[in-house]
Amino acid sequence: MDTLRCRLPAFICLSILVSSALTANEQLVYDEPLGCNGDRFIVSYCRGDSDAGDYVTNPLDNYCKVTYVDRPRTNGFLPETGELRGEILKKLVACKSKSGQTASREAAGYLSAGRAWLEKDDKDRARTELVKVLALKAATSDELIPAGDLLAQAGDEKSATEAYLRGVQLPGEPAMLARGWLGFGRAQQAAARNPQAIAALNEAIRLDPNNADAHWVLAAVYGDQGDFAHALAARQAVVRLKPNDEWAQYLLGGAYAAQKQVTPALAAYERVLTLAPKNSLGRDLLSLLSNSYAELERPEEAIAAMRAALAIPDDGTVDGIEAKVMQDFSNCRRLGELLVEQKHYPEVVRQNFARGSCNSMMGPGELGVAYVALEQPAKAIPQLEAALKGFEKSIADSTSELASPMLKKEERESLAESLADLKADSTRDLYALGRAYQLTGRAADAGRTARTLQKYDAKLGAKLSAEVGSAH
Repeated sequence: MDTLRCRLPAFICLSILVSSALTANEQLVYDEPLGCNGDRFIVSYCRGDSDAGDYVTNPLDNYCKVTYVDRPRTNGFLPETGELRGEILKKLVACKSKSGQTASREAAGYLSAGRAWLEKDDKDRARTELVKVLALKAATSDELIPAGDLLAQAGDEKSATEAYLRGVQLPGEPAMLARGWLGFGRAQQAAARNPQAIAALNEAIRLDPNNADAHWVLAAVYGDQGDFAHALAARQAVVRLKPNDEWAQYLLGGAYAAQKQVTPALAAYERVLTLAPKNSLGRDLLSLLSNSYAELERPEEAIAAMRAALAIPDDGTVDGIEAKVMQDFSNCRRLGELLVEQKHYPEVVRQNFARGSCNSMMGPGELGVAYVALEQPAKAIPQLEAALKGFEKSIADSTSELASPMLKKEERESLAESLADLKADSTRDLYALGRAYQLTGRAADAGRTARTLQKYDAKLGAKLSAEVGSAH
């Protein structure tokens, strides 16, 4: 009776097809321990349990090598005939597609394992599984490109880039190839290789014009290099594809603002107010929107956006409550600044003491300035002294850090902006504190504060000195 052993399901077709060529009492032993994917498999012929015989290696194609027994038997079993050998090799070629299916099953397993480890936030184990896809010589674009996305999530940009580049050079559906070019473009953007990023992203858009993410990243790259006209065009494309995306609308408004197109910028920002979700992300977005309104010199809209952010409730969970407290602290401070700038002094005090999100959360500087304006200097002094504590050292430290040649351009710009804000707040508070001292009869303290103020703002310091002197 014939016996048959086939250890890999992908080659069941081979086993069935070639078994018909064997005579009675012969056995086909098929073994592929590593898979037909640039490795080898063994097809051996023997009689009963006898030794397999002599092995001869014969390259079949780029994917497989066939190692088979070809020893003539003097007793008539397995005669060496070209017909038998040719039939076997022909069936092996026919099974080439099956080997691809085996590779696909392997790739699917590695991708599934990689996703599972990423869900558990174990990036090292995820990477270990995902790089196995790269080792499959028969891996397709449908396998390599998703592997690139997951490797990027795992923080392995080098392997992700390799996966993308291999994937986009293989046949595939336009949408999948566009996804590969998008991933490669993102990697180039992260490496500050803007020309390469733009070329890759435009190729993604050529393959899939409706790929909103490709337009989105392309806009960011154009913005990074100061090409605001092209950035605006890309942002417009994103909004056409995702008209109800609140972040797309917000970034479109910013693109219009960069082009000094205030009216369409305001229209986009107004749309954001209606689209912002009622959750933590919505609070973050509305806070950014408030700042953007302020940059367009629309302070009342900036205040309204901040109020809208503060009005969003927590979701009732512990994490949600904690997130709202932290966001409200920052947003209340910023609301206080906006209210002081618009001289809404009673509202500053009301917000700090009324029940609500900003209860006891107004900044001491803003609260002190409001008290001075409301002619309550005694209440202003402790608030302003607290706000100014250690400010001179902070300014000195920031100035020294700004002088460091080791700073990158972005770091220098951010530090310079923070230092300018610190000086502006400090001089405002010093002037208010000097007036509060003067109003409470503390002339010496008022004079000392005026001299300190002159070091940071000569004009405002001279004004305070004149006011203190005229009071005597």
